[in-house]
Amino acid sequence: MKSFSRFYLFVPFIAVLAGVMFLATSCQDDPPEGPDFSQDRQYLPMGNIGSYWEYQMDSTLYDNFGATITESVGYERHEVINVESTIPGDTTYTILLQRRLDLNSNWLNDKQYRVEIGLDGNVNTTIDNLRFLNMKIPAMEMTTWDGILFDPENVIEIIEGEVLNPFRNWEYAIEARGISVSAFGVEMMDCIDVREADVSTLIDRRSSHAFYCRGIGLVRLERSILDSQCFNTNPDCEFEPWEVKADKGYIMVQSLMDHLIL
Repeated sequence: MKSFSRFYLFVPFIAVLAGVMFLATSCQDDPPEGPDFSQDRQYLPMGNIGSYWEYQMDSTLYDNFGATITESVGYERHEVINVESTIPGDTTYTILLQRRLDLNSNWLNDKQYRVEIGLDGNVNTTIDNLRFLNMKIPAMEMTTWDGILFDPENVIEIIEGEVLNPFRNWEYAIEARGISVSAFGVEMMDCIDVREADVSTLIDRRSSHAFYCRGIGLVRLERSILDSQCFNTNPDCEFEPWEVKADKGYIMVQSLMDHLIL
């Protein structure tokens, strides 16, 4: 009989304790909602064959120890021309890159490149036999990764006859998310800033920021690849803006003009 009575004494105690815990829990505020990463793949949608993105390319070229500065405008069109599954869950898109000098000219074929979307959602691009890891999914702020999947010391660009090593010291990161980005007067919401590079030394400046918007893809790219030797003759030039002290290189802004995702 003692154990029986103890049992009934114990059950009300549990009920009372549970009731207290319920009241305490119900009085607490709901935890704040964090970012929804489930749809981050939509920051770089590729669509189907026929999808395209058209950009205006504004460039400033530096040559002749900075004495020659040339500004130019051109246009690029990136169109999906083939889609195939490579291994289960992975999809490879073949992109045709076309260029033209002005809006009245015809598009001229330049090259093809590949964009690979892995089962994990990560995005790789292979162009001119150079492989880049453009985006890590989920796109969490301050996530960093090595986006240059080749030896950057062995890659050069020749701009106006000058030799540049453009990809030295790059490190990718999600700089910000949930931001708005403007291109040609159109304000696009729910975008992320992928910092591809942002480093300066006495002799070079490497900066590259790619802005992707949900449901659209790349809407803006800002890139500065500049070299300078001015400190050899004028040490004070260390504190001058790179647009002033650059000996060679370029500043480029790529802005979305039109797109269609099928």
